[in-house]
Amino acid sequence: MAARDKPVTPLSADRIVKAAFVIADRDGLSALSMRRVAKELGCNPMSLYEHVTNKEELLDLVADSALAELPEIDPAAEWRSAMTELMTALHSLLVRYPAVAHIMVQRPLSGPMALERGGAAIEALLRAGFDDATSVELFIAVASYTIGVSLYEIARRDPQGLGAIGKFDSLAEHDRPILYRLGRRIAMVTDERQFDAGLGHLLLGYSGDLPTGNE
Repeated sequence: MAARDKPVTPLSADRIVKAAFVIADRDGLSALSMRRVAKELGCNPMSLYEHVTNKEELLDLVADSALAELPEIDPAAEWRSAMTELMTALHSLLVRYPAVAHIMVQRPLSGPMALERGGAAIEALLRAGFDDATSVELFIAVASYTIGVSLYEIARRDPQGLGAIGKFDSLAEHDRPILYRLGRRIAMVTDERQFDAGLGHLLLGYSGDLPTGNE
């Protein structure tokens, strides 16, 4: 078969999203555009709009393609266990896919997977006995904490492996005695144990908002 007769894979929303994800993951979210996706797929930019309404919808779909990896909440799980499992998985996912973390802070997500996972988390809190306002507040608090820590960790990645510890080690003890002494502990803000500890304290703080007997 001649090269010109080679079958062309039909364009679809799924192919567009996968190409967009590759670009965002490889080159950063700022590099993502409809024109860049079209170039990646070897098609006319206008043909993308037959499958994806606009860039905003594409961002939702890119985020959704990653959020599909999050575990479903077990309706029978204790609320703190459910939130811990979900947010720990989200933290791991965002560190793995920085573009998704940046999408989440740039705009509210309205993709089906984002709505499903977020809605299920709030429903779990309502089942535990939290009122409507506290359920929403709690979910936003733990999600914001998780996204923030993930972005903090992403921003402090060091390609040479020095990280924050190397930077604190360069301090002079007589100039910054406290930072010199606690440098390695401060550098642990990107440590999994630090994330787990912070999340645990945050969830524990909300336990007092439950009606008596729902703990």
